[in-house]
Amino acid sequence: MVSLNSERKDKTPVFLSIFLLPAKYRLVGLATLLLLGVTITNYMYDDTSYTEYHKTKVIIKKTKPSPPASTIDEDIIEMTPNDDFYDEPMEDFGPVTYDDDVIKMEDDMVSPEYYVALFRDSIIESYISEISEPRAIRDASTPQGKAKKWIIDIDKRNLHPDDPFLLQRYALAVLFYATAGENWHHGNMHWLSGVHECFWSKKVKGVPMGVVECDSNRFVTRIQLVGNNLQGTLPKEIGAMERLVSLDLQENRLSGTIPSSIGDIKTLENLFVNSNQLKGTVPTEMGQLQNLGLLLLDDNELTGSIPLEVCMLKSKGWISSLWADCDGTPKPPIECACCSMCCDGLGYCLAADGILEDLVDDFVV
Repeated sequence: MVSLNSERKDKTPVFLSIFLLPAKYRLVGLATLLLLGVTITNYMYDDTSYTEYHKTKVIIKKTKPSPPASTIDEDIIEMTPNDDFYDEPMEDFGPVTYDDDVIKMEDDMVSPEYYVALFRDSIIESYISEISEPRAIRDASTPQGKAKKWIIDIDKRNLHPDDPFLLQRYALAVLFYATAGENWHHGNMHWLSGVHECFWSKKVKGVPMGVVECDSNRFVTRIQLVGNNLQGTLPKEIGAMERLVSLDLQENRLSGTIPSSIGDIKTLENLFVNSNQLKGTVPTEMGQLQNLGLLLLDDNELTGSIPLEVCMLKSKGWISSLWADCDGTPKPPIECACCSMCCDGLGYCLAADGILEDLVDDFVV
């Protein structure tokens, strides 16, 4: 009888000596050897970290066998090795460093200037949202979106969010983009250049064009863009020009409606938008312009009637001259009970004296 514990006197390898055993012990020996192999294999794989597998950019710690799981803790991702994980394409998590058995993920090296710029962009957008629709600002194809991008990324003045001229400069940029400034007849007149907006002008045949006047505090007071091929709409952001005294946009190709925000420019004295293609009605908010003296609306496609609020400005002597397309047959394009001149839309105008008195009498009663 041969004992498995007996001392071996030959040099036969252990796994071969099993076959020297009697048949009834041979199966037991093979089973024992197989069990020993499995145990050694498991031990070897327990000590494997897989950290070099495809140089993965996640943390993989040595751990005892456990069900596949993952946890996320701020900037660290811990995962237990599993076959399903390695079958998936590896995602780029950014720079990594190797520290012994652990791969640590680091934040991108971002300079403080990046966060300052991000903060500036956010504050500027919040400020211009006070006069523009947020949706229009975030749309890069709109005049507002283009103006925002110019203010934040392109403008060489690199305005601080608290700059007192931020909204003024932004509103003028919107006007440029909304009226196809790149196609203006007299060039851009330094519009959207790095100089202060008070210098966005030039002389055309001896006549100043563009931003032609500012006050002592460098707020724009007069804009003159007569016959300059302005195409598009008059943007509502023009209402942010709170110191504007005169706006002369006659003899262009402006379409759309007159924005109600015009009524916010309480300092406005002269408004010339005649000889364009404006449609819709005259906004009642224009009745708030108590400094308005000259209002030219003729030679457009306006309809409806001149609001009573505007006519009251005329009756009180604030508006000295009001022109509109209130003449023509069989019915004038616009009804006006207080106009100084009624035009037919074809260049012929007729004085309309005597109409105002009737309106005043009706209004007083």
